[in-house]
Amino acid sequence: MSSNVLMTTVPVFTGIDFNIWADILLAWLQATGLSSVLSSDRPNDAEVSTVSPLTEEDTAAQAEAITAAQKKQADWDEKNDKAMGSIKLRLSPPVRQKTLGMTTAKAIWVFLKKTYGKPGVSAIYTDFKRATSITIPNDANPSAAIELIRMHFGRVSAAGIPTDDHSGNSLTKITNFLIVMFIISKLPPRYEYLINMYTQCSIQQVDNQNLDDLQSEILNIWESRQGAFKGPSGKAQANRLSAVKRKDGNPSFQQQQRH
Repeated sequence: MSSNVLMTTVPVFTGIDFNIWADILLAWLQATGLSSVLSSDRPNDAEVSTVSPLTEEDTAAQAEAITAAQKKQADWDEKNDKAMGSIKLRLSPPVRQKTLGMTTAKAIWVFLKKTYGKPGVSAIYTDFKRATSITIPNDANPSAAIELIRMHFGRVSAAGIPTDDHSGNSLTKITNFLIVMFIISKLPPRYEYLINMYTQCSIQQVDNQNLDDLQSEILNIWESRQGAFKGPSGKAQANRLSAVKRKDGNPSFQQQQRH
């Protein structure tokens, strides 16, 4: 891929929204076969035997090992140079200035993640506001809107994990229950039947709901109303809520409805 594609695909990082920028840049490095150097060090030199004199066979084997090691190093050096160039080209001058003297793409990547990868309250607020401002359309495919809601809430939850806490506990975690409640609260009137179904579940059942399945159920209802979905109607589809999981042995959703 040419540098022109890099310039048009990856935005310039100015110190804001690192995680969004990093996802795009990482995808670029993966597509160009350069991402491996972000997590690897330069290969070591081949081990040279100190035994002397070497047999002819040992000499040949050692020469082969040295050649192989040098090739690995040359390949790594080339990838490292290209990855460093790609990263630096998409850094603003003030940010790029902070990476001067760094000789590996890995070092630059680690520095950027540590310096800019943890969003502050301002960034968390922005993601939260964006999530809560999204409207699920009545006359268009709902998937894009639901994906955005999930993405922004996911960032809010991820932002609250302290760097010195390896337990993974987040100070800003938004529970699965609240995400489900928020999504169905944003649904237009055509999804009223599905909303009623979920509001009759237990708190545990809703909290165990798989978000991918919820999104599929909403999409199927929309498609059935458009005439594009050849399967069950929206009501029948809602009756098959496949993902109201239960880990506590509670009755399934359909069983509740039959009682």
